[in-house]
Amino acid sequence: MKKSFKLFIDSLDVLDDLSDEQAGQLFKAIRKYEANGEEVLSGLMKAIFTPFKNNSDRATLAYNAICEANKANGLKGGRPKREDNPIGLNETEQKPKNPDKDKDKDKDKDKDKDKDKDKDKDKRSKGCRLENLPIEQKNELYTFMKNHCLEAGVSLIEIDKFSDYWKALAGAKGIKLDWEATFRNWCRSNFVTKQSEQRMDISKLPEGVSLQDMLNEAGEQWEREQEQKQIGGGR
Repeated sequence: MKKSFKLFIDSLDVLDDLSDEQAGQLFKAIRKYEANGEEVLSGLMKAIFTPFKNNSDRATLAYNAICEANKANGLKGGRPKREDNPIGLNETEQKPKNPDKDKDKDKDKDKDKDKDKDKDKDKRSKGCRLENLPIEQKNELYTFMKNHCLEAGVSLIEIDKFSDYWKALAGAKGIKLDWEATFRNWCRSNFVTKQSEQRMDISKLPEGVSLQDMLNEAGEQWEREQEQKQIGGGR
């Protein structure tokens, strides 16, 4: 049952031509029809009542169409409608979400991520000193230097010389972007090639001993020396 209905002011102009008794009959007929759809007038009064009836029928059709549309939307995931408010109007969430604020938060998060990426990019582009490398990168660098020495036939002592030289070098000259490339250049420099006694002479290898055996032995010896240095430094 509807709780209300509309009456347009200009439709009430007909009251000017009716007696009080007829006007009362008209209003009672309108109320009864709106309540249960029953028509009680006849003759001239029925003719006067017809425009009000037609207006009521149009309003009822529109109301039912809105109810059906909201019901369909509810089945698709919309807000459930209560029996006392099938249209779903005049309701608000206690704490409605603000989509604009959510978008702003997402934008701020993206900006923060971009700033972090820019900072990392700046760090990589500016380089750093050897002793300031993160521990993971430092371990990777030392593994690279060891393997490079073994492959190039360079004494592993050059790793210590390389590290001592660059750590002692003050100022911006001690900052490098690519330490692996710096070590390769170090090994190719005249400083290393002149130390011929540190290089392995393949022609002088003992009989039955391969170059790979010598390289492996040199690598193991270097590792033992590094362990001894760590033990001595911890005292």
